[in-house]
Amino acid sequence: MKNDTPRITGTTILAFLSTLIGTAILGIPAGYIWALIAPRALARVVRRGAANVVNAETTAFIAADAWFVLIATVGGLLTGIPGYLYVVRRRDGADGAPAALGLILGGLGASAIMWWIGDNYGHASFRHALLTKPRGTYLHASLSLGAKSALIFWPLAAALAIAVPELVAYVRGNRSPGVRNVDEAGGHEARSVD
Repeated sequence: MKNDTPRITGTTILAFLSTLIGTAILGIPAGYIWALIAPRALARVVRRGAANVVNAETTAFIAADAWFVLIATVGGLLTGIPGYLYVVRRRDGADGAPAALGLILGGLGASAIMWWIGDNYGHASFRHALLTKPRGTYLHASLSLGAKSALIFWPLAAALAIAVPELVAYVRGNRSPGVRNVDEAGGHEARSVD
């Protein structure tokens, strides 16, 4: 009897960890980019250690979240497309799935790192200014991500960059050898959607 259980090899672990760590590290520059270009709300010191937003209807908070989503989506595409072309597809199905999982989970890590850096960048100087500036001084509030659901955009874009070409190849019948082997083992034939 043939043993069809997949084996975890050193190459499989390397494919997973390299894509996971390589993608997550890219959250560092993304966080600094978000911190530098996202708008901040204007606040006025009302007493030592406290400030109020000058315009309660400011769009700065929404714009900061939109910048986060845009940067995370671009990051997901910039890691997902080359990751698919040079790591996932090249593995011929053997280590492609762990590499894809590494890209997606690495995207989640990159989003978390991006959020942490952007949230903490300039926070200490803002707190210092709140404690030292006189009442009535105008300051730019520190950056904050209001919509935590934005954290999913990096891994989502990476997953779509992997899934869309695989789906197109599957529909056209140009599947990778690993997918073909799984289909043939299960008794499935390639079918057209026409």
